[in-house]
Amino acid sequence: MPSEVFNNLPDEIKKSLVDALIDHYAQYPATAPSLEYLARQSGLEPTDLSEVFTTPEDFFAPVQEALHTAKLQMVSNMTRPANSLDTFAYMRWTMQMAVLFELKFPKLAKIERDHRVSYLPQMQLPVADDPVEDSNPYKDLMVQGVMHDDIAAWVDVDMATFLLTTVISECAPYLIERMGNKVDSLRDGSVDIVYDPYVQDLFDSFMDLFEAGMARDPQIRKDYYSK
Repeated sequence: MPSEVFNNLPDEIKKSLVDALIDHYAQYPATAPSLEYLARQSGLEPTDLSEVFTTPEDFFAPVQEALHTAKLQMVSNMTRPANSLDTFAYMRWTMQMAVLFELKFPKLAKIERDHRVSYLPQMQLPVADDPVEDSNPYKDLMVQGVMHDDIAAWVDVDMATFLLTTVISECAPYLIERMGNKVDSLRDGSVDIVYDPYVQDLFDSFMDLFEAGMARDPQIRKDYYSK
């Protein structure tokens, strides 16, 4: 999270810094911005900013918080699947959320893809050496799917977790391209992503491909998701 010094800045300056940091990391994900660049955007002196950003992590923390806040705000306005134990329905909802996030917050979505990390608590993936790896919600979703006979018992849960993370992160821009003239209406909310027939056909195709390698029984999957 941002440092205490950053949090104590006036709101207007904090916003200018966050906007500048987002612009920078969307273009240059591998490097921290210079204090001179941030000074030009915020009106502060580089010497003042050196007290705000004392470590490399301090530069990215406000972006991380902005991403977290944006996702929470967006998710709060989305209806979750009626049955939280329906593994594939939850995967579909997660993919739809990723598409909307890409549409509404493209710079933050790019930053998230570049860093291969999600800051929404329900979606956060631990790093390889994280001692709480077993509590990974994506992995929990895979395990739940096996326990409830949605996912075949032979599925490699760790590989499926990695696949789900990668697919959701990378496929959102592709699906948006396929949505064509629906994009602006989805972005402004005049078309509901959950109910639009053409958009849902795309998600049907996506889920058919994704489920094919994991469903407990292909015939059960075919019967359940038949169009």
